[in-house]
Formats: sequence, C-alpha cells, structure tokens
Amino acid sequence: EIQVNYNGVDFKEIESRMNPESIRKILERFEFSEENRIVGGLFRLEPGKRPELWLEAFEYCRKEDQTLRGIIVGGGRMESSLREWVKDSGLDMYVKIIGETDDVGGWLSEMDIFLYTSITEGLPNVIIEAQGFGVPVVSTSVGGIPEVVNDGETGVLIDSSSGEDLGKQIIKLMAEESFSEMGEASKIEARERFSISNMVSGTCEMYSRV
Repeated sequence: EIQVNYNGVDFKEIESRMNPESIRKILERFEFSEENRIVGGLFRLEPGKRPELWLEAFEYCRKEDQTLRGIIVGGGRMESSLREWVKDSGLDMYVKIIGETDDVGGWLSEMDIFLYTSITEGLPNVIIEAQGFGVPVVSTSVGGIPEVVNDGETGVLIDSSSGEDLGKQIIKLMAEESFSEMGEASKIEARERFSISNMVSGTCEMYSRV
C-alpha cells in the first residue's frame, strides 16, 4: 500500500500577513463594488500556466454576466504582454493584474471563484490555499489537481482547453443554489486535510513504517 503524504499549508501564517483594509482601498480605486463578483487567479505569469486562456474564459463569463470582475495575482515573464492583451481586448476596466504580493490570503478572501488554467501541474499549493479561504475552484483537470479538488463538491474540473467551456462552468457554478455551501465545504476540507499538523503526523507515520 502506497501512502501519499500531501503538502501542508500554514493557514495561520498566511492569515498573519493579511491586510484587508489595504486591499479594499485598491478595489475601490479599481471601482470594483460590493455587487461585483470576482473571478480570481493566483499563479506565475508563465506560458505553462496559460494566462491567455484564463483571460479568454473570463471574457466569455463577462459577456454572460456584466457584473463580473477579474483579478490576477502574480508576476512573471508574461506580465507586460498580458497587460497589453488586457488593454487590447478592452478588458482593462474589468480585469486587473496585481503583480506579486505577500498578501495571498487577503486577495483570496476577495475572490468568489478561483480559476486555474495550467497545462500541466504537480500538486499546486495555491489551489489548496484558495479552497482553504472558501473559494470554489474551476480548473483544468491536469496532474495532481484532481487529488485536491473534489469535483462537484469543492469545485469543478474540466477536461478542456477552451475558454468558452471554462467560462460556461463558472457561470453555471455561480448560478447554483449550493454555490455558497461549496465555498464552505472547500474551506473545511482544505483546512482539515492539508493542515501542517496532518502533514507532520503523516510524515512521522511514514518514517515509523519504514
């Protein structure tokens, strides 16, 4: 029997760096209001993460629901080209690229859906973190992601690289009555399953077996 010992996420440490007032001010400057639901992403702006697919999915969503706004947190080689893409697509009023930040928890707390469009992936901590802050995930079903997202319970996984398909899932998910329960389920599941204490006890158990 193979025992898998998952990454642990230190949610207390993430929370200790949160500055919600500062983020609310930034959102006010963007003219994002309480009625705007936020589709968020937090990833390196590199080709393998497919930020252009993220934007295509968001663009589809916003045509369906004008109140949606987008936040991408992260930096990388594609940051300047992505800013150009946002501007050229006429999305600069609706999608904001934040760049790198220490306040991961603060930004995740403002998101209503976490959209992840990676082409290949191990076991991404960022998806565990998003779920731990009660944000349902819509993601491409690659690598270890199905091990951390319970499809239909804490998010939706999709075997497609189409912006329209991802966008349709976001709209569908937000319309479901169980949407807020899904956020709550995500939070409980992630914080129980991927806590630091679980990782430590799992590691100790593995060594004692050896």
